[in-house]
Amino acid sequence: MLTVKFREMKTARRGPLETASIGTMKGIVKTLTPLIFGIALVTLCSVDHVSAQDAAAPESSAKPQEIAQLPYQALVGIARNNADRPKDGEKMMLRISSSEEVAVEEIKLTIMQVEGELPIKIDENGDFEVPFSDALYDENPMVVSNQPKGTMNLKVMIDLKEVRPKVVDGKVKYRDLFSQLLELQTKMRGLDPNFGTPGYETLAIQVVTGGEPVVILRKLGSREIAADEAKTVWMVYDLLLFEENPDVKIPEKAEVSIKPVDARTAVEIRAN
Repeated sequence: MLTVKFREMKTARRGPLETASIGTMKGIVKTLTPLIFGIALVTLCSVDHVSAQDAAAPESSAKPQEIAQLPYQALVGIARNNADRPKDGEKMMLRISSSEEVAVEEIKLTIMQVEGELPIKIDENGDFEVPFSDALYDENPMVVSNQPKGTMNLKVMIDLKEVRPKVVDGKVKYRDLFSQLLELQTKMRGLDPNFGTPGYETLAIQVVTGGEPVVILRKLGSREIAADEAKTVWMVYDLLLFEENPDVKIPEKAEVSIKPVDARTAVEIRAN
């Protein structure tokens, strides 16, 4: 799981839709599962407008302007990683946690809709589904927590698919190998425009080869990438190689996947 913590979130008007504008990031990389990683996207803060309903935040002694809260449409935008209206039946999942070591069971989220408060069910891991209806989306009520502003973190889960490039006679084109990675990286840049650039977190191709090297068959000569102590070869995106699009020789039965790596690891991979 890639965790990218942002200092703050502000809201910005974009026509009829109020969406999230993200602040500066501090990156921390932590792998939890092989195919899923998440982004600690925002630290919830108070916003400029507070309705009368916001004052009735659940079980909190904090003043309304001190409560972690954000507009419903912004929450939906975070869960979907874009500002489009969700499709019918689309499932939107997030994970919430506290930077103040507050137990998950003590955290409450409530949608302050006109018809009455709508509590959001949070499981023991902090995971919750964002309820959706057209009426709720159009109303765009505040989503209010019972915790102080600046203490609530949200994480978005993005599926890191296993890479299955078309391998012919033990070879695959460089562009085919990196196409899925670039798609995911584009999604990530919707959350952080610096993602994947030098000095920031990025995605890498992991090839479990059993100790054999991966060979890039360039026109000017082959380049061999040795496996590490874990019998794995790591590759990060290279624009020059993408433009040249050479064949990449991958050992038979090698397992290829996409993994997040921090900036320092990316530099080490490029040096190999």
